[in-house]
Amino acid sequence: MKWVFRAGVLALPLLSAPAAALPSFGTWDDARLAAAVAPCWNVASLSEGARRARFTVAFTLDAAGKPADRSFRLVESTAGGAVGQRAFAAARKAVQQCGRTGLPVPPGWRGGTVQSLFAPQGGRG
Repeated sequence: MKWVFRAGVLALPLLSAPAAALPSFGTWDDARLAAAVAPCWNVASLSEGARRARFTVAFTLDAAGKPADRSFRLVESTAGGAVGQRAFAAARKAVQQCGRTGLPVPPGWRGGTVQSLFAPQGGRG
């Protein structure tokens, strides 16, 4: 299931347990998560190259929707080198800042890995 966000974020939850064992994110939850991260996602601070990039970031959300700080990793990016790393750092910072008190997760969510495609200039996956 893909998450399509209007705020320039597209995400796909990855569940380590069988799909039936854990609740998945639905369209309503996706929109809530995008809205929760959007205020912290400072696209204007990115370089022109980073704004054109699309990059996938994986991170773990606990049962309360709080991201695990050391769980962030860059999965792939259309921008290489320092530009890609700065874009990744901005995405990580946005999720961490807005997730301090917990991001919205579906009822019954027990935690898991989320993989998000950030597209600063928008776009679909």
